[in-house]
Amino acid sequence: MGRYRVGEAFDQEVTLSRRSVLHVLGSGAPRAAEYTFTSRLTVTAVGPDGTLAVRQRVEAARLVTADPAVRGELEAALRAARGTTFDLTVGPTGEVTGLKGLADPLRVAEANDPRGDQTFRVWSLLDADGWKELAGLTFFQPGRPLAAGATWARPFAHSWGPLGSWAGRTRYTAVGPRDGAERVEYAHELTYRPPTAAGGLPFRVLRGDFRVDAAGGSIRYDAARGRVAAAEESFRVRGALAVSVGGVEATAGVEEAQHFRLVIRPPGDRQLDGGRR
Repeated sequence: MGRYRVGEAFDQEVTLSRRSVLHVLGSGAPRAAEYTFTSRLTVTAVGPDGTLAVRQRVEAARLVTADPAVRGELEAALRAARGTTFDLTVGPTGEVTGLKGLADPLRVAEANDPRGDQTFRVWSLLDADGWKELAGLTFFQPGRPLAAGATWARPFAHSWGPLGSWAGRTRYTAVGPRDGAERVEYAHELTYRPPTAAGGLPFRVLRGDFRVDAAGGSIRYDAARGRVAAAEESFRVRGALAVSVGGVEATAGVEEAQHFRLVIRPPGDRQLDGGRR
């Protein structure tokens, strides 16, 4: 698996942009933000089958831009994120089978809308499944020769916290050499599942109907080193939830759009965020 060794360290730099809102009994405006994380990943153990134990520490976090209504809370959350440390277990093909020490659940908060509508903002800096997916891309191994046109698939699941979950599979396609690295494109084939419990929401989700406009991305894989150099992904979904508010069924409109860019660099090479901490 990429020939990792105990004590090896590198930096994972991520720029994440998102636009997210949940409209309940109204049509409030979505909120948008973009921010960056730089994490130091250190291999702490290597198993006989190539399984890795990895310690991840958030070294830097910076807000790039945000709507005024959410700027203050995002800046505070990013300050609090610096120094966060958690442990990952990574399987031989890059799948993350364990994460310990992280607590940043998806939140649903009331939002003030100038038109007086009742809206809720759906947000998390990056939930546990988000960190696991970034690690899975960071340690991705194709497990086969990357002949152009080759395809394969792996299971995929992502919790949406109190709003439900997504499940399905990820289909990979080897494109061939591009800009000095092998390019692998991938697409998530997803099905929405409603939550089994209320999860602390001010309403209960009954069912949902969504259209996935985009769910996938690409990986730059350095075959000579057996390592990922960079990755990029877009996720855009919109639709509606049937919810129960005070015993009355209502429709909640949902929009969620995310895009991230991930780059792997030698320790201390802070090109993405200018070295700000």
